[in-house]
Amino acid sequence: MMLTRQSTKSLPYLRRAFRLGASETPPLVLHMSRIEMLDTSKNVRDGTLSHTDYRLVRDLLDPHGRIALVLAYHTGARAGEVRQILTNRIDFKAGRINLPGITTKNGKPRYIPIFGDMAAEIEIAIAKGTAACPFRIQHGGHQVSASGWKRNWATACKNAGVPNALFHDLRRTALTNMIEAGFSEKEAMEISGHRTRYVFDRYHIVSDRRLKEMALKLGAFIKSKDAVVTEKGSVN
Repeated sequence: MMLTRQSTKSLPYLRRAFRLGASETPPLVLHMSRIEMLDTSKNVRDGTLSHTDYRLVRDLLDPHGRIALVLAYHTGARAGEVRQILTNRIDFKAGRINLPGITTKNGKPRYIPIFGDMAAEIEIAIAKGTAACPFRIQHGGHQVSASGWKRNWATACKNAGVPNALFHDLRRTALTNMIEAGFSEKEAMEISGHRTRYVFDRYHIVSDRRLKEMALKLGAFIKSKDAVVTEKGSVN
C-alpha cells in the first residue's frame, strides 16, 4: 500500500488510538499492532522568499493577492487565516489584527501585529474593496475562495523569476525574519500560530505593550531590508 503525505501524518494518531483501546477495561484492543513511524524528513520543504523576491512578486499581484502576500510575509499567518480576516477585526489604533479561534487552524484565538508596510497596504486594500463585503481579502465584492489567488500567485512568481515559490513558504520566511530580528522562538510562534511539542506554555498571552515592541522591532528589520534592496538597485 502506498502511503500519502496525509496518511503518514495520521500514523501517530492511529498508534495512539490502539493504545487507548488497549488501556480500556475490558480492553477494546486485544493485540497491539506494531506501527513504525516513517522518516518524512526528506520530504520537508525548506523554501523561503527573499525580501527582493517578495517585493518583485508583490508588485506583480492583483490587489487581493497583493494584500494576502503582505499579511502572510510579515506575520506568517496561514492562507486560510488570512482569507478569513474581517475588516472590523483590524485595529489600527492598537496596531493589531484579531484572529478568532474559529478562523485559526489550532482553534486558539490570537492577535497578529500591524507593522512595516502592513498598515499602508491594508488601507489601500480597504479603499479599493467593497464595504458591503466584510472580508478583507476580497475580489469583485466577495470573499476570495481557498484557491482564489493561486493562479495570480503562480503567474506573478513565474514573472518574478521564482516559479517554484509556494504561498506556504511565507510561513517559514516570516519565522526566519522574526528569529533574525532577535525574537525568541516562543515569541515568533505566538505571532505565526505555530504549535510544537516544545511549547510548554500553551496559554501564554503577549501583552499589548510587548506586542507593540515586537512589531516596532520587526518593522525596523524589514525597513533595513528595503534600504539594502534600494541601494543595490541604485548601484546597478
